[in-house]
Amino acid sequence: MDLELLEHLNAAIMISDAHGKKIIFANQKAAELLGRPAADLAGLPLARLAPASQKKKHAALLKEATRKESASAEGLAVLHRDGREIPLRISASLASLPGQEALVLTLAGEGGAGHSQPGGRSEGDHFAALVAAAAELIFLIDRNGHIFYANPASEALLGYPAAELLAKPALLFIHPDDQKSVASDLARIFSGRKRKELQIRLRRKGGGVLSVEFKGVLVKPRQGEECVGVILHDVTKRKKTETLQQKQAAELASLNTALRLLIEQNSKALIEQERTIFNNLQHQVLPHLAQLSKQCRAKKAQQLLGLVRDNLKRITSQFPQAIATEIPGITPREFEVATLIRRGKSTKDISLLLSLSTRTVESYRDALRRKLGLKGRRVNLRSHLGSLG
Repeated sequence: MDLELLEHLNAAIMISDAHGKKIIFANQKAAELLGRPAADLAGLPLARLAPASQKKKHAALLKEATRKESASAEGLAVLHRDGREIPLRISASLASLPGQEALVLTLAGEGGAGHSQPGGRSEGDHFAALVAAAAELIFLIDRNGHIFYANPASEALLGYPAAELLAKPALLFIHPDDQKSVASDLARIFSGRKRKELQIRLRRKGGGVLSVEFKGVLVKPRQGEECVGVILHDVTKRKKTETLQQKQAAELASLNTALRLLIEQNSKALIEQERTIFNNLQHQVLPHLAQLSKQCRAKKAQQLLGLVRDNLKRITSQFPQAIATEIPGITPREFEVATLIRRGKSTKDISLLLSLSTRTVESYRDALRRKLGLKGRRVNLRSHLGSLG
């Protein structure tokens, strides 16, 4: 029995000596269930995990498994490291390890699937009992690429009873687009090279596909004959969730782009509107006010006209064109950047609004400071722009 295969199972599994005295091995799932590192479980007396009220029941189960080669019982419990009792169904079966007999114990939640004995070409009932209760799909594949063992999960996940899979090429049940990568990984495992963890699709009986994680290890289920043990984790729901998340992310990115373009268009439209108003005042209103002021002799009227002129200038002092009149040689792009700085936009905001890099925006800020005579001076650019006009 290859212990590496057990690490990939989703079932909590422990191995003890044939008499059920001491734990020889515990996989990661068993360690998580019991709240103890797997290394701490190795060598621990198995009886230490049984609650005081159930020690006789545990002993009876182990005795029956030793006598009948396999046994299981509902309504048992094991002790967590913190003292809690965890209700379980415990299955035990005899198996052969190099140089010794052993008991394999599978710890499943109450109501979990029990062991069944598949037929076909397999190591024997002991190995089958170990993997039969696993929720994952498990295949043993020979060097010719044929399946010679499939656990009962095959019917629940693929719709094929195990007997229909036996002696058939494994690639027959794999999606055509994934067959090449699976064949390559099987060859890599048989040659002793490092395996890859793949995500592939299996064909369901009657149509449809099952998305799975493919993990393979080299095992020797029968004396002198190597094969690949394959564990296939169903990730269909996870793939659907990932696809949905990717779709939502793409939609959100599209909305962000549309929003950024809308903000940019609105900003440009507002700047253009303010420029038009400013120019109209400069050319169509203020000149007439100046002419009227020259012709009007009354002191009170002069004061009122001056007040109107000053108010118009104050109102339009925040318009972009007012900036342009104060900065000699300003370019159209510098004008846009200056307007946005004046409105409190950060470099990052401006880069998004004008579709520029932050470095380019910083270069425009430097140019504005130079043209305003602020280079090397500790003067806030936004405050200074706000004071213009």
